[in-house]
Amino acid sequence: MFKSVTSVVISALALFGLAESANAALSTDVTTAISTAATDGATLGGLILAVLIGIAAFKWLRGAK
Repeated sequence: MFKSVTSVVISALALFGLAESANAALSTDVTTAISTAATDGATLGGLILAVLIGIAAFKWLRGAK
């Protein structure tokens, strides 16, 4: 059991190492676009969360009579 867990961990670390080296080969335009997309996604997620909280608060206030 321990040998199989160890081999899985070593394989995962090797895979992440390959992904890191592949990411390093990207041009700066690509990395900038990826980081911009991540920022836009986080902003959109925050807006959706705020709308959902607003809807829940509105329902809660209407129900509290």
